[in-house]
Amino acid sequence: MIISKIDSTPTPDWLRESVLTFLNSIVSDPLLPNPLFAVRSSGVTEDLEEASFAGMNDTFLNVHADCNAVCEAIRNCWKSLFGKRSVVYRIENGYPAYLTSIAVVVQVMIPSESSGVIFTADAQSGSRGIISLDGVQGLGEALVSGQVNTDHWTVRKAYDKRPMEVVDCVLGQQAFKLRSKYPEPGTEKIELNEEEGAKSCFTDAQVNEVCAVSCDIEKYYGIPMDIEFCFYRGSLFIVQARPITRLPIIPDRMNPLKNTDSIQWSAWVSFSHVQMLTEPVSPCGTSVLRRLVGVSEKYVTQVSGHPYINFAVLFSNPLVRKKAFSWDSLLCLQETYATDYPYYKHTLSKKAFKEIFRAVLGKIMKRMAKFLISRPPIEQIRKEITEFIALCEQSGKPNAEHPESLKEYLDRLHTVIIALIPTIAPFLLLSFLSMQKISKIVKPYGIEEKVIQKMWGNRPENVASQMNHSVMRMVILLREICASDEELNRFVEEVCEDENDRGNEVIELMSKSSDPKKQQFVEEWNDFMTRFGRRGPMEIDIASPRYQNHPSLLLRMIRNIDPTGYKDEKACNEEREEAIQSVLSKLSKSHQKKVKKLLPYAQVFLSYREHPKYGIISILSSMRGYILEIGNSLKNEGKLENAEDIFFIKMEELLEMEQGIADGTNFRNLVKERKEIDQFGRTQPFPRVIFGPECIMRTISNATMQELKNLPPSMLKGLPTSPGVYEGTAVVVEHPDSAVVNKGDILVARATDPGWTPLFVPAGAVAIEVGGPLTHGSVVARERGIPCVVGITDLMKKIKSGMRLRVDGEKGTVEILKVEGDS
Repeated sequence: MIISKIDSTPTPDWLRESVLTFLNSIVSDPLLPNPLFAVRSSGVTEDLEEASFAGMNDTFLNVHADCNAVCEAIRNCWKSLFGKRSVVYRIENGYPAYLTSIAVVVQVMIPSESSGVIFTADAQSGSRGIISLDGVQGLGEALVSGQVNTDHWTVRKAYDKRPMEVVDCVLGQQAFKLRSKYPEPGTEKIELNEEEGAKSCFTDAQVNEVCAVSCDIEKYYGIPMDIEFCFYRGSLFIVQARPITRLPIIPDRMNPLKNTDSIQWSAWVSFSHVQMLTEPVSPCGTSVLRRLVGVSEKYVTQVSGHPYINFAVLFSNPLVRKKAFSWDSLLCLQETYATDYPYYKHTLSKKAFKEIFRAVLGKIMKRMAKFLISRPPIEQIRKEITEFIALCEQSGKPNAEHPESLKEYLDRLHTVIIALIPTIAPFLLLSFLSMQKISKIVKPYGIEEKVIQKMWGNRPENVASQMNHSVMRMVILLREICASDEELNRFVEEVCEDENDRGNEVIELMSKSSDPKKQQFVEEWNDFMTRFGRRGPMEIDIASPRYQNHPSLLLRMIRNIDPTGYKDEKACNEEREEAIQSVLSKLSKSHQKKVKKLLPYAQVFLSYREHPKYGIISILSSMRGYILEIGNSLKNEGKLENAEDIFFIKMEELLEMEQGIADGTNFRNLVKERKEIDQFGRTQPFPRVIFGPECIMRTISNATMQELKNLPPSMLKGLPTSPGVYEGTAVVVEHPDSAVVNKGDILVARATDPGWTPLFVPAGAVAIEVGGPLTHGSVVARERGIPCVVGITDLMKKIKSGMRLRVDGEKGTVEILKVEGDS
């Protein structure tokens, strides 16, 4: 009906007059007389992040410079907006079928001698300071359709005193080019010989020109742009410019297009990579961590929902740079510091370093110096750590007798957290040094590293080990119960498969039984919830549900774990004592004496390394309830749709509302916007390090990149963190509560935290995409004596369940031996 109406309506006079005026101004241009035109549709819903309507509306090429021909093409573009294909696509994607509009662009068709596409940000890495340029000889159709190899340039943008620089140029061997038949319509294919195909499509001057113009276009729109261009008779023509979609969402302080006057060097390290988090952290969760530590968004912010910490404060200190670990994130820091830092002012970083030194590091160093002179008794260490963790558990609970404001509550918790690190870190550092000393003493005796590690592993004081043993006891009990009670077995299966959380129904049913094993299971379950119910996947985020909030998470994990190979507390203690005696028996008497003196201190590290996090999680668990009460109040006031939406509001914003600076009426809009960012962050990769002020994003160091180039396709490289070599079948696990890992499988994961610990029991080896030597997966693997490799780029993309792998915890490699289905 709409299309018929357009057909029956005469072309408006204003349109004919506009087209004539345009044609008269163009056809006499000496550079391109009597050109052909492209009449292109540009619907208002094209090139959206959530749906691309490009190609749904019609475009007409090789239109002659005739008013009637151009007007007819415009009308046909209008009609295509209401064609069946376009209307159906709008309905399927949730847009109004007919309440829409379209722009029609009439462009001169340039008979390009060379063509290209330029991204003013690197679409692969997300870097805003990098330009990515692809080009071909002839028309751009060969480029956008992927018919030929392109020439590629990577260009570092000019910034402050540093000029624009081509950092990489790779010329592709072009087999042919497309050439316009202008002034006649159509194109022709021209075959290129080897010499012609190897020739660069652009001169150095042309590369510089198009990069400079593209930066101007980017500044004009204020966002990174995807630009199509061409050269004809030495002149540059911009054919199209549109925003780049699917880039990491950065805050204004990281954005060189917004924060234009900054020459402050910054080095933002992904907290998700450090803590092995696989999903975005809520805005509330990140702001809580900021508030508890006592820093502003200058030092802790979010990119696509993932938290980042500005380590430039510490890295501006030469001692820190020199002694930095060889993790890939820190290699990136070292490499970029050397090339970029001299260009930027850094007085703020030095000032901030002094503030942090005074608040935390100074106290740690002062206490460490005291300990090195006179070691504290082991009992004193254990007493101080356990008492402080008990303080954390108590402090997280709101003061019922004397109600506090949100600010008073947060200030009180900040005092506890800021004392946590100076209290416990010196003990752990002292223990770590003792471990190193023992390793140095026993190394000349040729004792295997895995035997040495067993001397201080599986300590009963370790809260992660306690949690693991509790889970495994329930695993064994549940298997025995379900094996003898088919009805209960079916009910457990039903509950585990239900999307609604019904975990407590199983416990209620068992509690009514007189069966001793069921009663024992209920007791174990209740004890677990009392001690560890505050924990769960992504537990560092206050928004994440705990086991006590969603008991089905725990029930599914218990249901799926294979207990084969599990060693209980007694077996672990015996294994540790055997390792100690085995090592001591090989040492001289003087070395035996030294090791015996150092060993209790060395064991402190793995006994209590989880305690600081356990204390923090205890605080966050209590705080979660406190924040949800505020969420309920805001829901009742109509400022939030659901109480849980409070987790998309920052602490700073809640404090402003409490102080009367803001009224919270914009909270619903903020929640909607941040939920979209959260969803985006769950589907996109995020960099390990982001460098300011140019927003250069890096995930792999140059050193690692060079190493990866020399590896065969079947080999992946990471960081060796637990020794040994093992071959087995890969099981790729996305979430611990839905995984089935059998005896001898190789556990493959993006990241792990204490909630994953039981999955290490049956595993023969572990490969993890994110992590370092002291992160959860590495420590647990060493305790269990199984090989582990972490920090493996693209591990989850390249490894599939069923593949036969070799994990080498000595060299840090994972080799694909056989793909499932291969003979």
